[in-house]
Amino acid sequence: MKIPGNRLKLTLGLSVAVLMLLAVAPVVHGGISWTGIDPVLLANGHVMNVWVEWKTGRECSITGPISVEINARAQLLSESVEVFSCGDLLSRVSTQTTVKEISVPFLFTLKRVYVPASDSFEVRVKVYRDGVLVRTCEGMTNQSFQCEPVDVN
Repeated sequence: MKIPGNRLKLTLGLSVAVLMLLAVAPVVHGGISWTGIDPVLLANGHVMNVWVEWKTGRECSITGPISVEINARAQLLSESVEVFSCGDLLSRVSTQTTVKEISVPFLFTLKRVYVPASDSFEVRVKVYRDGVLVRTCEGMTNQSFQCEPVDVN
């Protein structure tokens, strides 16, 4: 089937327009960006990243270390420290992770997450096992919250 020249140009033009829209759409519709820090642990042979995040720009409101308490048979591999520019000042945000060993070898539980801040805002925690997202939970600054356990078998 032969497509007339004008119709072919219109089809190609619309295809290019749709592709351009799709390329720009995530920036327009997903305009809220998040930033955060993540302590890294080893649990039952799996690398576990506990990514604590907040909306970009709120890091200057964080007033102390982010407390992360984990119940698991896990070894802390690294804490996280980031320095953010807050106008003329620099703000240092860090994690303070404690691990309480439990008898069940395959459970990894975020028992308590606490983000101290000068004001109240949403905080999310994403738990990654070997680079794959396995749990997301949400809370607010200045309030402790916890997440459902993750199976690390």
